[in-house]
Amino acid sequence: MKKKAVDFYMGKNGTRQNCAQSVAIAAKDEYEVSDEEIEMLKNLSGGRAPGGMCGAIYATQWLITRKSPEDAQIALSAFNEAIGEIHCRAIRSARMHSCMDCVAEAAILAEKYILTNK
Repeated sequence: MKKKAVDFYMGKNGTRQNCAQSVAIAAKDEYEVSDEEIEMLKNLSGGRAPGGMCGAIYATQWLITRKSPEDAQIALSAFNEAIGEIHCRAIRSARMHSCMDCVAEAAILAEKYILTNK
């Protein structure tokens, strides 16, 4: 799922997707994500996810919550530990991790918790 998400983020599959959409599209086969839901995530990048959260982890949390709210919180904590922050602007201003790093980490967590809870 990580490679797929990064490829969508980089536009290697046609149209470049934002961070949140990239994670959701990568999860589409493993988890029932509709085109409407992917479209809903269109405006949730660049710090525009609720609370200024990174769009990639927001999408991951949103997906995991469908099956296990507890695992969604664990994934959020794991992302925070790996990236050092969950808020987009703080991540970008720290200049420690790129948006692509965030997409990759969020996709790894989505795969781990979505496939675990099938």
